[in-house]
Amino acid sequence: MSSSLNEQLETVQLKFGSLQEFNDWKEKEELATSTRYVRHRGSKTNMDKTVTTKYHCHRSGVFKSKGKGERALKITGSCKIDQCCPSFIRTVAGLNNIDVTYCKTHLGHQNEIRFLPIPTTVQETIAVFIVEGLQSSYQNVLK
Repeated sequence: MSSSLNEQLETVQLKFGSLQEFNDWKEKEELATSTRYVRHRGSKTNMDKTVTTKYHCHRSGVFKSKGKGERALKITGSCKIDQCCPSFIRTVAGLNNIDVTYCKTHLGHQNEIRFLPIPTTVQETIAVFIVEGLQSSYQNVLK
């Protein structure tokens, strides 16, 4: 990256006491900014026994069709932007804490909710509402 681009990227350093704390922050940040961060590969164990993990913007990259063209693509299209988005989260997990480098800046796309998967917590909440609604409907039919 050029030095002028590096100057434009907003990067912050954070510290967390546990993996759960980090995951809670990451989930809140993703919801607040309509983004999602994914791992492209596994974590790396360093010489000093810390573990480094890098998460990338889920919109970054090139769409690669895995099919044979027998089915039509989704109406909304791929979430991939056919280029790299510089936004990332890098964690270095030690024994007692997790150091995080977070690059907030997204380039090449807007943060659109239509390209986000529904979070697991929201899916579970919807499932509970459906089950409760079905149970109350079933009880109304029996009356």
